Amino acid sequence: MPKVFLSHAGSDTASARQVADLLAESSVEAILDRGTIGPGDSTATFMNQGLGTADYCLLLWSEAASTRPWVTIEWEAALYRSGREARAFLVVGRLENREVPPLLAPRLYVDLFPDPRRGMDELLKHWHLDRTAERRSEHPVGAPALEPTADAAGAPLYLSSELFGLTIPLRLSLDVPAGVHLDRLINDLKLPLRFDHQGRIGMTFEYALALADRPLVRGRPLAAQSVRPGDVLELQVQVTPFAAVAPREGAARPLVFRGGGGGQRTGAHAPDDAQQAAREALHAALATAGLLAAPGKP
Repeated sequence: MPKVFLSHAGSDTASARQVADLLAESSVEAILDRGTIGPGDSTATFMNQGLGTADYCLLLWSEAASTRPWVTIEWEAALYRSGREARAFLVVGRLENREVPPLLAPRLYVDLFPDPRRGMDELLKHWHLDRTAERRSEHPVGAPALEPTADAAGAPLYLSSELFGLTIPLRLSLDVPAGVHLDRLINDLKLPLRFDHQGRIGMTFEYALALADRPLVRGRPLAAQSVRPGDVLELQVQVTPFAAVAPREGAARPLVFRGGGGGQRTGAHAPDDAQQAAREALHAALATAGLLAAPGKP
């Protein structure tokens, strides 16, 4: 059963209990201090244990919450965990039409007023999709430093790769060809297309999208290739060496990288130093995009 830590102002306890009841209806446990902390218990201990064991933190934002020091401490701690684990741990639920702090503006948020049920239904669906994507990809779901462009009416999808340290959420139109989405992702994430090594040998980086190890055809819409909302797309990378001058014999064969640091390759005609330099160039691009594992994660 997922656990959700509810951060809220004391005067918003009634709203927090209502949210906790809605979570319980979906078999989600709410960690709510008003029903847990007894006389003489430590608020700090409760906060540390609650945030440490929760799967998500839901900040119930209001005028009252914006003025409570303990609420600020809680959401700052939750924001730190989100960054450390490179995943969407902190979510904001607005109890009223009040602007959130600038640090929280990029976070996922839902409106829980005037009726919280609609917003909670949306949030629970989002969490379910995230957790399913994490199980399928074996990476945490989180936003990269360079966020891909979202289609306004797009379906919720995810992008992962053996090269990534996280799985990123996408909003893509299913009626658009896979190649259009792929080219935009390459541009948005600033992935390399070509690498020249000392003027002697170069590498071209070629990318493809796949669904369950099945490559997607560039010219066909996602829907026509059985892509459905919630699916995890895989980004495949092939690196092909080429020489600045024609080789005397043989031909360079593609290198297929399966990890950011090591790599499995087919073909060995490219010099080792060129292979390593290409790996480092790709690794640097992934790091800039915020797609590698978070500090302290494997």
